[in-house]
Amino acid sequence: MPATKYTYSIANDFPNAKVSGDRLTQEIRASAVITAFDYIGTSGDVADLWFKDALSSGDEALLVGIVAAHTGDPLPSEIPSLVTFGGKSTLGREIIEVDARSGSKTQILGPNFCDKRTWYAASTRMSAQAMTDTGDGNTFALAVDATGVDVMHGRIVHERRIRSTYQPVVRINGVVAVEKDPHDNAGDYTLDYDTMRVTFEDDQSGATVTMDYSKVGSSKWTLGPTPGKMLRLLGAELQFSTDASLRDTFLFQVRGDVAKYPALAPYWNANGGPFPAGTMLPLGAPVAYQTVLDLVCEANLSYPVVPKLASGGTWRDLQSDMMIFSWDYKEQATVDLSAGLGMDVEISLEHDVECGGAAAVITFYCLPEDES
Repeated sequence: MPATKYTYSIANDFPNAKVSGDRLTQEIRASAVITAFDYIGTSGDVADLWFKDALSSGDEALLVGIVAAHTGDPLPSEIPSLVTFGGKSTLGREIIEVDARSGSKTQILGPNFCDKRTWYAASTRMSAQAMTDTGDGNTFALAVDATGVDVMHGRIVHERRIRSTYQPVVRINGVVAVEKDPHDNAGDYTLDYDTMRVTFEDDQSGATVTMDYSKVGSSKWTLGPTPGKMLRLLGAELQFSTDASLRDTFLFQVRGDVAKYPALAPYWNANGGPFPAGTMLPLGAPVAYQTVLDLVCEANLSYPVVPKLASGGTWRDLQSDMMIFSWDYKEQATVDLSAGLGMDVEISLEHDVECGGAAAVITFYCLPEDES
């Protein structure tokens, strides 16, 4: 069943010249359109709406009406604090979206530092990359193997919030193929995200195969407030599997926009400057965790082990027992990130070496407030 694309101009076809992927997806799936909707892709002024098959004339007319009525306003998050996961500003920061209830707590979750395939924040989008038949007509490879971001198999917490941005798109002679769904194995191909090699269900000898994907770069992940807001970090937790192994140094670095710290300009100018506006520079030394003992000694709380719920369960189950370390910044030193000063926190592995084991994920507990 070939996927079919319907292309619209964001500026000319949508009434407010903007598109909200989550709202439009909901509107299409809640409508009388019969053909199954797949996903939305946007680039510049173009919005591509992909369906599992070609629309009937009636379905296409309904879609035109949905587009014409679409406001472009994002849906409220399922989390009361209204967090948008995976949105990035031009500085690459995680974006926190807050509604009128300023002061409500929110949670921000990082990638899995045990799994490069979750390192989406510093990834690079690669478009129309040619793939070559490895010789059997079924398996196709890029010119050079690469690790890609996986938003299909539950590796990233709440991965569906960022799927439309980072999902690979494979085309056979220009027609989009469907990756096999881990739920029921339905689809056209499987994908090895460690190499980005594609294995098709059917022989594709002689076909032109291309792929868009998000190429993993560094482990860097950042979070910071939206304009006009101050983000207070109240605490953090590190959730990790009992088989995890620390193979690199965790760095936590508070940063600021050089243009918004004029008092420090002489120091920066003497140390590699002047820097253009928008350059993010460190505000003090990073907090470095070189060993597990560093983590144990600085954390002020740990929780009982969370056992995996099934022995040899499915991909949906915990694969290992989990432990949780907690840092209560209220009891130590609260970190305030100011949008007015262009501040954020960057978390990374110093040499981008994955932790061993199944999982190591950081959760921040935050309080967004209006900046005075």
